[in-house]
Amino acid sequence: METGLRMTEEEFREAQERTRKAIQAGKVRPGLHGKTARPEKDQKPKKEETMRKPIEEMKILTGKLCGVDPGGHGALAFMGEDGWPTIVVDMPVIHLTKTRTEIDAKVLYQLLAKSRPRALYVEQMQCMSKGCIANFNLGGYREAFRMVSIALGLRLIEVAPKDWQKEFRIKRTKESDTKGQSYAIACRMFPDIELVSPRGKELDGRADALLIGTFGLRQENGRTKEMRAANG
Repeated sequence: METGLRMTEEEFREAQERTRKAIQAGKVRPGLHGKTARPEKDQKPKKEETMRKPIEEMKILTGKLCGVDPGGHGALAFMGEDGWPTIVVDMPVIHLTKTRTEIDAKVLYQLLAKSRPRALYVEQMQCMSKGCIANFNLGGYREAFRMVSIALGLRLIEVAPKDWQKEFRIKRTKESDTKGQSYAIACRMFPDIELVSPRGKELDGRADALLIGTFGLRQENGRTKEMRAANG
């Protein structure tokens, strides 16, 4: 199986432009659960409400694992047994101000309690040079996932960014745009999953969560094969 998919910079820009034009023309709009839906006639575009439905209304299937891109603009990708995501959910947050958010631990708990993934593959968070407030908030997201996984008895695996990005051959240099590469790969691997907001913004948090989830599935499959080989 091919471990990575590459797209040239020119192909990436062309794909971006086609997506934006389609959304602006009203030919397509992102659906609620990763499917592309056509808008009704004279329907006005709503504000970004994607994946913000109440937990009890969301059709979340019990998946093999959940890939997580933590942070205020992150997401959770619930991967099914067949290797395909059942749903991608934006990170549940509480808006403190126009620019500041913190994780909604209660909603996160409800979400994971309902889905019950066998494992959580979460991108490892590291200190950043943005200042003490930003690092304090990152620590809050990290500890929230740790506490919820303990409370629910879920297996938590923290994955270094370089490890899952290496799996998809994402270049990590000073000039490289890792988010852009991740977005391009996720678009090719999961064309039916909405990765663009109604306003045309790239949802790179969902793209990262999908790739982290895929990385987790490959790790779990390799682990299963090793256990079978050891048991004869």
